[in-house]
Amino acid sequence: MLNLLRKTPYYLPLIGVFALGLLAFISFPTDKFFLSAIIISMSSAYVAWGALYHIIHKDFSVVILVEYVSIAILASVATLAVLG
Repeated sequence: MLNLLRKTPYYLPLIGVFALGLLAFISFPTDKFFLSAIIISMSSAYVAWGALYHIIHKDFSVVILVEYVSIAILASVATLAVLG
């Protein structure tokens, strides 16, 4: 439990970005261009957060960066496909 509390400050910005993205998604459901920009922004923030997190913890590598980029691309493509 103590380990979880130590990691919480690192995850709060990511949760904040996703919460704001969800709020924007709900607020502007008909503007496809804006929704696409939100998706790309959230994906970019996810990759940046992941890179910074691992740089801070001194375990960053290209493999980790590729993993974050792959997940971001997969989530973006899937969400954009659902939006049509």
